[in-house]
Amino acid sequence: MPFAFLPTADEMMEAIERHGDPRLGVVYDIANGVFAREDLAHGLQRVRGRLKLVHLSDTPLAVYRHAPVGTGVVPFAAVPPVLEQIGYEGLPMLEIICDQPDTEIPASVEALEAMGWGRIARR
Repeated sequence: MPFAFLPTADEMMEAIERHGDPRLGVVYDIANGVFAREDLAHGLQRVRGRLKLVHLSDTPLAVYRHAPVGTGVVPFAAVPPVLEQIGYEGLPMLEIICDQPDTEIPASVEALEAMGWGRIARR
């Protein structure tokens, strides 16, 4: 969480590594990373050994959101190549909070597919 006590991947991994339990995993939320001003490639590479799930939503920088894709500043197209590079084989999960889910969620899926997420989601 960008406003929590461990807002970045480095801080989270340092805490997990200190704890030492190999069963601990990471859910990396790309909107959280963007809002915390974290380089997404760095964050994903940092958590790669513990990455269990990737959350997808959009957010502006002025106010924290889990908004539909295309309504904020998240660079979605830059993420699939990083996930491939680090060997992530899981499915991404939408974490969208919106007023019109029946239209905004399918529109988000279509937008993600157009940005290279389709082959990841169809594994």
